[in-house]
Amino acid sequence: MYLLTLDINKTALPTDPDTGVTRTLGLRIRPESFPPNVNNDDDNAISVPNQLDGSGASFATVMHNIVPKPQVLTVSAEPVFSDNAGNIHEAPRLTVPVTTLGADTAWPVTSTLGLPDSGYAQVDNEIVSYDSLLGGSPGALINISRGQLGSAAVVHSSGALVGVPVFGWTVDDL
Repeated sequence: MYLLTLDINKTALPTDPDTGVTRTLGLRIRPESFPPNVNNDDDNAISVPNQLDGSGASFATVMHNIVPKPQVLTVSAEPVFSDNAGNIHEAPRLTVPVTTLGADTAWPVTSTLGLPDSGYAQVDNEIVSYDSLLGGSPGALINISRGQLGSAAVVHSSGALVGVPVFGWTVDDL
């Protein structure tokens, strides 16, 4: 048994641009398309003990007109993270807008799952530090200091992602 597939370029046209003739697509398999059957494993392109004698191997499909179809791909990505057990969770988000630029006592979030008990968090391009978490879903970052590690304090929309910043270093820093 053979499985034959056809890859059609996305720019394929249903008609020939020079002649206007409708293009068709189908398969033809002829006995001469197969390698010769020999009893030498080094030269045999068909695995032993299978063999091909060439009789009755001709095959042709019905030719079909190429029909153009729209090619639209829509991707909707949702940020997630996995815990140590490999479970997938939605990334935390702010539940209210942050409109002040100074220190805040609490930022409500959808969940604190995946966040360290204290440390740094990144919201948009701002890095903040926080002293503790009000754990759970919903939860909150407690005692927030804004614009940390050279980032600028900015306003944030409700729904902004809250993540753990990734810091880079070089071998010389270790």
